[in-house]
Amino acid sequence: MLNSRLNILLIILILSLVGCNSENDEMRDKENTQTGMSASWAYPFVKWNNETYVVTEEVVSETNIGKRIGEVTVYLDEEGTYGGNFSNIYKEGTEYYEISNINTKELIAIKNDKGQFIKAVISDKNENKKNLEEVTIYKMDKDSKRIVITDKEAIKTIKTAIKSAEKQPGIVNMADPQYKINLGDEIYFLWLTRSGGTIGIIMNAKDTGTIYSLSEKSTTQLNELLLKFKLR
Repeated sequence: MLNSRLNILLIILILSLVGCNSENDEMRDKENTQTGMSASWAYPFVKWNNETYVVTEEVVSETNIGKRIGEVTVYLDEEGTYGGNFSNIYKEGTEYYEISNINTKELIAIKNDKGQFIKAVISDKNENKKNLEEVTIYKMDKDSKRIVITDKEAIKTIKTAIKSAEKQPGIVNMADPQYKINLGDEIYFLWLTRSGGTIGIIMNAKDTGTIYSLSEKSTTQLNELLLKFKLR
């Protein structure tokens, strides 16, 4: 019983500290934070030939690039339904290419502003997005950094942390989250501290009245993962 009360007090203390830091920058960062919360998509993508392609981080060698097949005609970073060759990440005029010996119903390549060809994988919602096992993490600050993780072990670490989190009683006044995690159709908010041995906190966006505490092991692993991807 004593340990349970100490854990709850520790959670409230962490949230208070995070809240204080957020309040110090509230006026400066408010607009950016709100934009990140309301205008972020589940993943970066392009549309071509009435199909949606999820943009990966994988670079395709120029020797494997085929003919040009189109370009972005509409760019907007706010969620909605748009026609044409729409993208939520690339500007108008960004070119699409075939990848040699691969059906465009599976993959295409996007030529970015650095001249690199980036692989984009077709999104098949009817097959649970086959070959699109990934997690997107947003850092909820003025920089609004974002990473897309496709590494299986990293995804396993994130899933395990969420699955093993323990529900905490009561309703806590939440400070702005430090991170947003998009995992399939679920969205989670995450709070972490840098110091070792301190628990982290996670919340499902569908139930903002309930918080879950992460184990010390999961907190450490997530901190290390975010440091690896330069989000800490």
